[in-house]
Amino acid sequence: MENIILFKTIDISQEIIRQIRCQDYHEAALNIKILSDQIQTLPEAFFNPGDGSDSLFACINAMSDALANGDMILYADILEESFIPFIKSQIPPAESISLKDYTLEPTSSGAMTLYYNAGKIYLHSNCNPMEEARQMVGLYYEEKYSEYVVFGLGLGYHIKALDDASLGTLRIKVFEPHAELMEYVKANDEFGLFSNDHIKIYDDPSCAGFSKCLGSRNTGILFHYPSLLKIADPGQKASLRRFYMSWNSYYQLKKRLMINFNNNIKNCPHNLSEIRDSFSKKRTYIIAAGPSLDGRLEYLKEQAEKNDTVIVCVSTVLKKLLDHGIKADYVIVMDAQERTYRHIEGIEDCDIPMIIDSTAYWRFAADYTGEKYIALQNGYLPAEEFASKNSYPLFNTGGSVTTLAIDIALQFGAKELYLAGVDMAYLGGKTHAKGTMDESDVSREKLIKIKDVNGDTVYTSEQLYSYLAWIENRLTQSPDVKVYNLSDCGAMIKGTSKPTS
Repeated sequence: MENIILFKTIDISQEIIRQIRCQDYHEAALNIKILSDQIQTLPEAFFNPGDGSDSLFACINAMSDALANGDMILYADILEESFIPFIKSQIPPAESISLKDYTLEPTSSGAMTLYYNAGKIYLHSNCNPMEEARQMVGLYYEEKYSEYVVFGLGLGYHIKALDDASLGTLRIKVFEPHAELMEYVKANDEFGLFSNDHIKIYDDPSCAGFSKCLGSRNTGILFHYPSLLKIADPGQKASLRRFYMSWNSYYQLKKRLMINFNNNIKNCPHNLSEIRDSFSKKRTYIIAAGPSLDGRLEYLKEQAEKNDTVIVCVSTVLKKLLDHGIKADYVIVMDAQERTYRHIEGIEDCDIPMIIDSTAYWRFAADYTGEKYIALQNGYLPAEEFASKNSYPLFNTGGSVTTLAIDIALQFGAKELYLAGVDMAYLGGKTHAKGTMDESDVSREKLIKIKDVNGDTVYTSEQLYSYLAWIENRLTQSPDVKVYNLSDCGAMIKGTSKPTS
């Protein structure tokens, strides 16, 4: 019972610190009153004045003085630097608990964390799992949803944090692939998750239950990534990891995407639909930055001079192509990160029309002097709303600038499609073609073995593999378009063939 009081005291203190740091002084004041009442329940032995300034008596006096002076920042500092460490020091050491597949261990905050024996990974922080859960939920939780689906139960910290963030208003469905963990949490249900009538927890060994819940725009998603790492089936794990990468990327970049979008809408005078006829019934070359590009430069130079071709290059290779006397018809950009602007830095006046994904880094649209055409993408609500309002087409990005270029070419009726430097693999341990900004070496460790265009083995990453799968699926939707893979050593792409000349 005493330990529960101490854990609750630490939890309230952490909440107050976070609220003060965010200048939410009203809520902090309410919780300070709760903390004051909570302190009254602490054992009398804690209040011995002692001789040191680190005693509870000294902490409380310092906290009272800070409140009397209206100094909330100092109050939070005292909580963080003195009060919480004192309370933690009074928590008696707990013993680890061994299950068949898991080990529960005490953390420095007094709460338990969870260790997955087979994978040798922690599922929660080894310091303060409840605070970790609050920070996680703070990033992903959106108030517009009335229902959430959650992958991974863990010990329930993130479920509790999600419920708290919504003030208990959410309907929450939790899908856990390991029955043993469910049974333990149900038997030791500290947060009352299994008795909460608006929280449903499902045994989901195949992850099919969770997968069926995806895709609804009225349902929020919370994905506990460490729970993914304990899935044994490699295909199942890879599929969920691909979903996680896309889902997580949106939330990590959410503010940046909105800034980029708002500025791109202002600075791109043309919609991509205006150049539809440039692709219609044309031989279209998509030039990406894979290592095999180096062996195709002379061939591409010849093709660029023909009247019935359209050359679209990703920004990564723009400078390289210009250095080899190859002037593309269009350059395409998609990355939201600032660093990618270096792809065109110094050649902003090269006068090649630019296709700009609506959430690409804003300086492409602001500083490039050539014609600029905005591409509005499916799956990004502001872009979808803008497209609907103006009757503009939407495009499927596939997660990369190369996949976006492929979708554009196919939607616009390209006669034939030629893929250059679309290796989808690391050839000779290289990530990109020579001389490009992103060229680097990569180790084969943790890479995936796949077949190359010659039937031999080549190595790729999970991310590139997801793009490969997307391309293959997209090509099945345009069966009448001949697609040629110009890479002589990259990944085999189903639905493509080698050119005859």
